[in-house]
Amino acid sequence: VREFPPVCYYFIALGVWSLLHLVYLVWYFGKRPYERRLMQLVSEAYGTDYERF
Repeated sequence: VREFPPVCYYFIALGVWSLLHLVYLVWYFGKRPYERRLMQLVSEAYGTDYERF
């Protein structure tokens, strides 16, 4: 008798979940400084305060 849900799907889902977190961490620590710089430029140009939100 096979278990439900199959254990093999668990490891596939775990791998996909890990890759998703890896992509998020790369974005957060790698891409975020550029985003902060753009937010600073826009706030200086248009007087918008992103820190309020």
